[in-house]
Amino acid sequence: MNLRVYFSFIFLWCLSADARGQLITWSADRPLQWSDFRREDTPKRKGKSMDAYVYTLLMDKMDYCTLDSIHVTVTAQCSPHKSWKKHEKLGNYLLQHEQGHFDITELYARKLRKDIHDAERSPKHNRHTKEWFSSVYVHTTSKLRQCQRRYDRQTKHSKNREMQLQWNKKIAKELAELKEYAL
Repeated sequence: MNLRVYFSFIFLWCLSADARGQLITWSADRPLQWSDFRREDTPKRKGKSMDAYVYTLLMDKMDYCTLDSIHVTVTAQCSPHKSWKKHEKLGNYLLQHEQGHFDITELYARKLRKDIHDAERSPKHNRHTKEWFSSVYVHTTSKLRQCQRRYDRQTKHSKNREMQLQWNKKIAKELAELKEYAL
């Protein structure tokens, strides 16, 4: 699939990600709450027993694009109507694990913002094109998905408490290291 078509598909998919409600933009001042998990049905996951699932995504808003420059705003979002929980009374520990997924999405939003920032200071003008951004966006979202899977695998979906604590520290440290790229 050609990169331009793939990027268009991803962008349209993100736009339709929450047709029934508002997206929640990541903020250090606004952690997730169980009331943010609004999807009524819980999809069947082959071979996986999960009590909750937070649906996060990187959103980009292209403000302008010319032949040699591009201005894009990147945000980490959560879709309440695609996020679900099995039970009404779930603990804060599991909610913190789901917050970790949202924090990882913000971490990759910051990495993408840093890439854009670094490219703006680069003497190579072709790095500011829509094609350049598309390729960086696809690469970043691929790395984000890999990280999310590794997070769940290593923490065993929060069941490995020692590994969960290590990940909480790792995520916090990396967010702090990229704090200049926070919105």
